[in-house]
Amino acid sequence: MKLGPVLRANARALNVPAEDLDGYQDAARTTNRQAFRKVNDEAPGFRLPARSGDCSCPVLAVAGENEHDLTKGSPADIAAAFPSGEARLAPGVGHGWNGEKPELFTAMIRARVMGEPLPGELVPV
Repeated sequence: MKLGPVLRANARALNVPAEDLDGYQDAARTTNRQAFRKVNDEAPGFRLPARSGDCSCPVLAVAGENEHDLTKGSPADIAAAFPSGEARLAPGVGHGWNGEKPELFTAMIRARVMGEPLPGELVPV
Protein backbone atom coordinates (compact mmCIF):
# COMPACT_ATOMS: atom_id res chain seq x y z
CA MET A 1 0.00 0.00 0.00
CA LYS A 2 2.96 2.35 0.27
CA LEU A 3 4.47 1.94 -3.20
CA GLY A 4 3.70 4.51 -5.87
CA PRO A 5 2.22 2.12 -8.48
CA VAL A 6 -0.05 0.46 -5.90
CA LEU A 7 -1.17 3.81 -4.52
CA ARG A 8 -1.89 5.17 -8.00
CA ALA A 9 -3.89 2.05 -8.92
CA ASN A 10 -5.88 2.29 -5.69
CA ALA A 11 -6.45 6.00 -6.25
CA ARG A 12 -7.80 5.25 -9.75
CA ALA A 13 -10.13 2.59 -8.32
CA LEU A 14 -11.41 5.14 -5.79
CA ASN A 15 -11.70 7.90 -8.42
CA VAL A 16 -9.41 10.19 -6.43
CA PRO A 17 -9.27 13.48 -8.39
CA ALA A 18 -5.87 14.28 -9.91
CA GLU A 19 -5.55 17.42 -7.78
CA ASP A 20 -5.93 15.28 -4.62
CA LEU A 21 -3.56 12.47 -5.63
CA ASP A 22 -0.50 13.79 -3.79
CA GLY A 23 -2.45 14.30 -0.56
CA TYR A 24 -4.05 10.87 -0.93
CA GLN A 25 -0.67 9.21 -1.39
CA ASP A 26 0.86 11.08 1.55
CA ALA A 27 -2.01 10.03 3.83
CA ALA A 28 -1.94 6.43 2.60
CA ARG A 29 1.78 6.18 3.33
CA THR A 30 1.10 6.98 6.99
CA THR A 31 -1.17 3.93 7.31
CA ASN A 32 0.16 1.38 9.75
CA ARG A 33 0.78 -1.89 7.89
CA GLN A 34 -0.52 -4.04 10.78
CA ALA A 35 -3.70 -1.98 11.08
CA PHE A 36 -4.27 -2.19 7.33
CA ARG A 37 -3.88 -5.98 7.36
CA LYS A 38 -6.17 -6.33 10.37
CA VAL A 39 -8.92 -4.31 8.71
CA ASN A 40 -8.62 -6.34 5.52
CA ASP A 41 -8.66 -9.61 7.46
CA GLU A 42 -11.71 -8.66 9.54
CA ALA A 43 -13.84 -6.87 6.92
CA PRO A 44 -15.12 -9.99 5.09
CA GLY A 45 -16.36 -11.54 8.35
CA PHE A 46 -18.08 -8.42 9.68
CA ARG A 47 -21.48 -9.04 11.22
CA LEU A 48 -23.82 -6.60 12.94
CA PRO A 49 -24.18 -7.12 16.69
CA ALA A 50 -26.95 -9.53 17.64
CA ARG A 51 -28.69 -6.82 19.68
CA SER A 52 -28.76 -4.19 16.92
CA GLY A 53 -32.55 -4.25 17.11
CA ASP A 54 -32.35 -2.91 20.67
CA CYS A 55 -30.66 0.31 19.53
CA SER A 56 -33.07 3.24 19.34
CA CYS A 57 -30.64 5.68 17.73
CA PRO A 58 -31.16 6.60 14.07
CA VAL A 59 -28.86 4.78 11.66
CA LEU A 60 -28.14 5.88 8.08
CA ALA A 61 -26.28 3.44 5.82
CA VAL A 62 -25.09 4.78 2.47
CA ALA A 63 -22.99 3.30 -0.34
CA GLY A 64 -22.03 4.45 -3.80
CA GLU A 65 -24.20 3.18 -6.63
CA ASN A 66 -21.12 1.93 -8.51
CA GLU A 67 -19.81 -0.15 -5.58
CA HIS A 68 -19.21 -3.88 -5.71
CA ASP A 69 -22.58 -5.68 -5.41
CA LEU A 70 -21.75 -6.99 -1.92
CA THR A 71 -21.07 -3.49 -0.63
CA LYS A 72 -23.96 -1.97 -2.55
CA GLY A 73 -26.34 -4.42 -0.87
CA SER A 74 -25.06 -3.74 2.63
CA PRO A 75 -26.97 -0.50 3.38
CA ALA A 76 -30.33 -2.31 3.18
CA ASP A 77 -29.09 -5.08 5.48
CA ILE A 78 -27.66 -2.60 7.97
CA ALA A 79 -30.78 -0.41 7.97
CA ALA A 80 -33.05 -3.45 8.41
CA ALA A 81 -31.18 -4.46 11.56
CA PHE A 82 -32.06 -1.21 13.37
CA PRO A 83 -35.54 0.07 14.28
CA SER A 84 -34.66 3.55 13.00
CA GLY A 85 -32.48 2.46 10.09
CA GLU A 86 -32.45 4.06 6.66
CA ALA A 87 -30.56 2.99 3.54
CA ARG A 88 -29.55 5.07 0.54
CA LEU A 89 -27.33 4.86 -2.53
CA ALA A 90 -25.34 7.81 -3.83
CA PRO A 91 -25.86 7.83 -7.61
CA GLY A 92 -23.05 7.59 -10.13
CA VAL A 93 -20.22 7.11 -7.62
CA GLY A 94 -18.19 4.32 -6.08
CA HIS A 95 -16.39 3.49 -2.86
CA GLY A 96 -14.85 6.90 -2.31
CA TRP A 97 -18.08 8.71 -3.07
CA ASN A 98 -17.55 11.36 -0.40
CA GLY A 99 -14.59 12.56 -2.48
CA GLU A 100 -16.36 12.14 -5.80
CA LYS A 101 -19.42 14.14 -4.75
CA PRO A 102 -18.31 16.15 -1.71
CA GLU A 103 -21.24 18.56 -2.03
CA LEU A 104 -23.74 15.69 -1.78
CA PHE A 105 -21.84 14.12 1.12
CA THR A 106 -21.78 17.45 2.98
CA ALA A 107 -25.48 18.05 2.30
CA MET A 108 -26.28 14.55 3.60
CA ILE A 109 -24.32 15.05 6.82
CA ARG A 110 -25.76 18.52 7.34
CA ALA A 111 -29.33 17.26 6.82
CA ARG A 112 -28.82 14.37 9.19
CA VAL A 113 -27.30 16.53 11.93
CA MET A 114 -29.95 19.23 11.55
CA GLY A 115 -32.84 16.74 11.45
CA GLU A 116 -33.82 17.81 7.94
CA PRO A 117 -34.81 15.63 4.96
CA LEU A 118 -31.96 13.92 3.20
CA PRO A 119 -30.95 15.26 -0.22
CA GLY A 120 -33.33 13.99 -2.90
CA GLU A 121 -30.35 12.87 -4.98
CA LEU A 122 -29.75 9.98 -2.56
CA VAL A 123 -31.70 6.98 -3.77
CA PRO A 124 -33.74 5.08 -1.15
CA VAL A 125 -32.89 1.37 -1.05
